[in-house]
Amino acid sequence: GPPLHMHGREDEAFYVLEGDYEFRMGDQVVRATPGTYLFAPRGIPHAFKCVGAEPGRVQVTITPAGFETFFVGVSALAAQGPPDLEKVVALARDYGLDILGPPPVA
Repeated sequence: GPPLHMHGREDEAFYVLEGDYEFRMGDQVVRATPGTYLFAPRGIPHAFKCVGAEPGRVQVTITPAGFETFFVGVSALAAQGPPDLEKVVALARDYGLDILGPPPVA
């Protein structure tokens, strides 16, 4: 899953389709299984990781629109080889996204 991060402009909603996950929302840690819906409003640090033995799938909704181009930018960086974390962090800042920690350990 993604590192602990916080959006300044977007809200995120997560719907677990498959697998077992652990979500961190602010100071809370929530175990989520298929059918779980979670909401992460802007300004709240959050992260998630799949913690089950099987791969998982999560439907993510980010509002308002526009943040999807961040993923296009990250993909372009990854196409150049192992992503330069400083470039990813700088790109994130352009989208009002603060990366607050390293990716979670599975």
